[in-house]
Amino acid sequence: MAYVLYAGVARRSNRRAAVAGAVVVGESLIFVGNGLRCPLTQLAERIGAEKGSVTDTYLPDWFARNLPALHVPLIVLAVLLHARNLRGRPLFLLATRHRRCTRPASRRPPAGTLEL
Repeated sequence: MAYVLYAGVARRSNRRAAVAGAVVVGESLIFVGNGLRCPLTQLAERIGAEKGSVTDTYLPDWFARNLPALHVPLIVLAVLLHARNLRGRPLFLLATRHRRCTRPASRRPPAGTLEL
């Protein structure tokens, strides 16, 4: 999610940002499809944990409880940033480079010589 936001702010709506966005969307669909409950929660409880939440081990309790509510606005912001970046630009340009790599004129070999 952090990279998707960074790429949107930096106006780097490219293939890498699209892949990262697809991962975020996939995670979100799994979370929603599981009734807004992390699928790992069930696994942790099945193994024997009293409370299946794993986020509270490394995040403050209030943050862990409100993680979905905090995550949704970030997803919306990322979508808006990338929509701004892609406005008027065909999607097939996601796979192309924008800057052409060329040598500076001073380093080009003279015309008619072979370069090894």
